[in-house]
Amino acid sequence: MSLNIFASCSRVIIPTFCQRGFLSTTTVSRNLFDPKTFYEPILDKEQATAGLLQSDPRYFKFAKPMPSDATPVFYKDDVIDKLIRACMVDGNKEKGKELVYGALERIKKRQYKNWKKAKTEEEKAAIERNPVVIAKKGLVNLRPVLKLVNNTRGGIMYQVPMPVSESHAEWRAIKSLRVLCVKLSKGGHRKKNKNFVDNLAIELYDAWLNKGKAIENKQLYHKRCEANKAYAHYLYKPGKG
Repeated sequence: MSLNIFASCSRVIIPTFCQRGFLSTTTVSRNLFDPKTFYEPILDKEQATAGLLQSDPRYFKFAKPMPSDATPVFYKDDVIDKLIRACMVDGNKEKGKELVYGALERIKKRQYKNWKKAKTEEEKAAIERNPVVIAKKGLVNLRPVLKLVNNTRGGIMYQVPMPVSESHAEWRAIKSLRVLCVKLSKGGHRKKNKNFVDNLAIELYDAWLNKGKAIENKQLYHKRCEANKAYAHYLYKPGKG
């Protein structure tokens, strides 16, 4: 019985392009959302509420479905969304939202207490009570201006400093903050053993004031880049004869 099965399988002819891992370069001729029928969704809340005029070419078209991460709500922010995605637990975005929003809530309560303690109106006006502004400013302060890349010359690997782009610096700031908060929550380096949410709130608040462990780690990283500046010329390949 098994011999008959193998014999029948041996007659199967596989096309040549499947055997070689053929890569199709043909462009898509049709799209699910034809631009003649659909238009991009309006993300601005005021513009969406006002509606479209009859003179607008989009008036007689259908709107495309809105992306899941483009909901026009008042607390929506691209930087906070990146932080949420970095703090996900086993791919669970709702858990990441719970952690980040919990940290923002702690920052809000802390600033509200400071606002209540302020005696004059000028002192109250000088206190920032928006936790999103504090978190975004803290992440800006955590952005490195240099990074170390591995470069092999003569069989020896050197760590060469080079400037970073704005998007890469933002990603490094978020990643370093997450790694630090995980380390602090597991190791209990503070006087009181804080959880991840408490550590995230503390580090974001301290980074807003340009201090704290996360800022110290960034400065130590910059010192490593400064120590390796003698290898900066390895970024450029030697010219040919």
